[in-house]
Amino acid sequence: MSKFSKGYLYLFFIIFTPIFFLALGASLLFNMTFLYTASFDKYNVSDATQLSEQELKKVASEIQKYFNNGQEYLVITVADLSGDIFVLFDEREQEHMKDVKEIVHLAYGTSVLLLATFVILLFIVYKKKLKEAHAWLIWGGLGTAAAVALCVLLAIADFDSFFNFLHSLFFSEKNSWVFAPDYYLVALFPPDFWIDIGILIGGLIFTGALIMIFIGFWRSGLIYRKIKTYK
Repeated sequence: MSKFSKGYLYLFFIIFTPIFFLALGASLLFNMTFLYTASFDKYNVSDATQLSEQELKKVASEIQKYFNNGQEYLVITVADLSGDIFVLFDEREQEHMKDVKEIVHLAYGTSVLLLATFVILLFIVYKKKLKEAHAWLIWGGLGTAAAVALCVLLAIADFDSFFNFLHSLFFSEKNSWVFAPDYYLVALFPPDFWIDIGILIGGLIFTGALIMIFIGFWRSGLIYRKIKTYK
């Protein structure tokens, strides 16, 4: 393998490893209904929406199903505590959830494509017995850890601006993700919910980065030699 090809692979792991972990993390978390229901309990969403715990569990389940079915719009009929039956999300909220669904499917496709690419590269490494494989893992892990650290610093400096910046990357229509507090989407998923999700995704990605770095050093023999030295 030429030096150019090896250099390209270094760059590939540094750039695409954090993207893979982000796509994988988003794919998993958007499908964990227990995270929704736990957040509903934590932030007293029942009081804010006047929906019972049973209805909120139904909402969480319907949202998760929506991300994985062929339904174009998220239409959920609920009954509030007084017994009134109504459609939970209005037209603008439904349009937003349609955009979110497209992003979730993009995360699905990205994670599968990059996973397949990593598997192919590992197969090439196995066949050609490339010594640089451990360095790819280390640099991929370091690049991912650095990306997480940068996002944490930006979020701490100004969370609202960082939140809006992330949304602007994925939503073409300006401020289409901004809703007044009286919208049900905001009542169900308040700002603190997204802080929790950010911490969770960041933690998962950072853990994945550390595992990659550890495996890289282990495969390089450095850890083994260190352990042997201290014996």
